[in-house]
Amino acid sequence: MIGLIAFAVMLNSGGTGGPIAQPDVPATWIDGMSLGDPEAPVVIEAYEDFLCPHCREWTESVEPQLRNGYIKEGKVRLVYHTFPLDGFAPGSKMAAQGAYCAAAQNYFWPYHDRLFSVQTRGQSAYMIEELISYADDLGLNKSEFTQCMSAMANAQDITATVQEGVNRGVTGTPSVFINDESVQSDWGSIQSKVDSILAAN
Repeated sequence: MIGLIAFAVMLNSGGTGGPIAQPDVPATWIDGMSLGDPEAPVVIEAYEDFLCPHCREWTESVEPQLRNGYIKEGKVRLVYHTFPLDGFAPGSKMAAQGAYCAAAQNYFWPYHDRLFSVQTRGQSAYMIEELISYADDLGLNKSEFTQCMSAMANAQDITATVQEGVNRGVTGTPSVFINDESVQSDWGSIQSKVDSILAAN
C-alpha cells in the first residue's frame, strides 16, 4: 500500500482533456455501471471478471447485440457487477477497482471496453500504472482516478458485490440474470428470454 501511495504522489494530475466517447444513448441512461433506460422493462445483470476470457467473448459478441437491438431502444437496461476471481488475481481485483474509479466519474463503460481490449496482454495489463494510463488516455480526471486507485477506495464494495453474487448462486463468470432470474449467458438464451418478457408486457 505504501508503494501505491508513493506512486500516486509521483504522478501529476495530467489528463488529455479531450472528449470521452460514451455509449450512443441519452446521457441520463448512463449511470455508473448501469447502461440503459432506468424504466426499461428488462434488466440484465452480468457478473464478470475483466481477466476472464469468456467474459471478453461475451462483451465482444453478446453485449453489442444487446446495445444495438435492445438498449438503444429503451427496452433493456444492462447492469455490470464486478466479480474478480481468485484465479486471475491480483489483476482481477485491480481491474475491478479501476472499474469503480472510472464509474465514480461516470465513465465506466469506455473504461470497461478498454479493460477488455487489453486482456490478451495478461496480468501486466492490469498493474496500477497501466490502469491509470488507460484512464488518462480516455480523458478521465487523472488526479481523482489516481487517488481512488492508490486508496483502493472500493475494496469493500467489491467484496460485497462478490458476496452478493455468491448468495445468488454465482460460481463463475460470466453469470447473467434477467429480471432477477438466472439464465444461460449465450446470446440465444438471452434473446429468447428478453423477447418473451417484452411480448408479455
